Parts: sequence; structure tokens; C-alpha cells
Amino acid sequence: MVQSETGTTNKPRKLIIIFIYQKGVLIMNNKFDLTGKVAVVTGASTEIGADAAMAYAQAGANVVLLSDNVDELSGLKAKIEKAGCHVIAVQCDITNEESIKIAVKTTVDTFGKIDILLNNSNIALQDGLEDMSDVDWNRLFGGVLRGVYFTSKHVVPLMRKSGYGKIINVSSANSRDSDKYGRWEVSPKEMVASLTKELAILYSQYGISVNTIGPEKVNKDGFAETMLFLSSDESKVVIGKLVDESYAAATA
Repeated sequence: MVQSETGTTNKPRKLIIIFIYQKGVLIMNNKFDLTGKVAVVTGASTEIGADAAMAYAQAGANVVLLSDNVDELSGLKAKIEKAGCHVIAVQCDITNEESIKIAVKTTVDTFGKIDILLNNSNIALQDGLEDMSDVDWNRLFGGVLRGVYFTSKHVVPLMRKSGYGKIINVSSANSRDSDKYGRWEVSPKEMVASLTKELAILYSQYGISVNTIGPEKVNKDGFAETMLFLSSDESKVVIGKLVDESYAAATA
């Protein structure tokens, strides 16, 4: 059992997270109670996406797994269901607006709402500058930015209607999964951080918080902790921030 505690007067409220290994499975008991919330995770078939989905489920949320290859989600979906949580897996190409519209509709038809959106999908290339074609360049930047733009575009109206929403955009994961992501992966993700600030300015007045998390700066447990914080009511004063060390960095 590992216990971490932080928070002082005039700082974020006290947080206690306890990690318990039970039959080889990491269980997180925390005050970030997301019971009844609906969390959508794009890129759910990646390591970061799977970690996020499990954390959301363990915090009590209903989870929607999005990936362009839904077959890769079967194991994760089964694991979440085994834990007694509600989950659906939906095929979704984040570069295709129509595909995103269908995924959002499927989510609303199933759960009635969307409270949390984790934009985690990623496209990366290994080619050097002289070897990259116009098609590859457009796919790299267009894919990453279009994914965040289109998912946010079709989720925000639902959040505005309810007066509540949490959007977390994942920035560069290059050092976290260095064998999976290319050297060009960082550039469009940095642009995502800028887009986050613009969305935060536009939609904070409607009760929607938009922030960016940089998983390369925190370890696996730290990422889950920070993500849950940004997804919870504890982060209501955090708007348009890049959180890359710990949840406390967002309010320092």
C-alpha cells in the first residue's frame, strides 16, 4: 500500500490516494468520485488510453472506449466489465467527422450524456523531413488537430446544454511510449496545447473546463492521479492549463 498526501491552507483541498494491489490488480480508492459520470476516451487501445479508461472505471464512471480498431478493445472492455463497471467500445476514426458524430450519438443513446472527454488519440511518423510527403505531413497535423477539434465540436453542445463538462487533451506522449511514437509526434501535440487555451476561453462560461495533461512528465500512477483530478469537481478552478508535473502544478 502506498499513500500520498498533499494540500495545505490556501492550496488545493487535501487529497489522499491509496493504491492497493489486490490479486495483482491495481485498485485506486480516491476522493475523486466520478460515480454517474460518463467518460469518453479516444485512443483507448493505447497504453495511456487503457490506463485512463481503467482509472475512470475504478472512480465509478461509465466508460466509452473509442478506437479505429475496435477489436483491440475487447480485452480492456472485458477487464472493465469484470470489475463491475458499465462500458461500451465504439469504432471511431478521429480524422473523420462523420465517424465522430456516430460515436457521440452511440454514447448518448447508451448513457444519455457525456461529462468527460479525454482526447488521447495520436498520429506519428518516423520519417525524416526530406522523406516526408505532403500527404504524410497533412495526415500528421490534420489528424491530431482534427481529432481534438471534431470530438470537442460534437461533445461541447451536450456539455453546454447540461452546464457541465471536462475536456482533457493529452499532449506529447513521446517519452512515455518512445517505441511507438515518432519524432514528429511532439509538434502537433504542442499545437493541441494552444488549442486547449482557446477552447478554455470560449467555453469556461458554460461550466466547461478544458485543460492539457503532459504524460511524459509524470509516471504511470501520477498520470492517472492528475487525469482524475482534472476530470473531477476538485479542478473547477483549473482552466486552460498545461499540467505536466502533478495536479498541484495547475494551481501553483
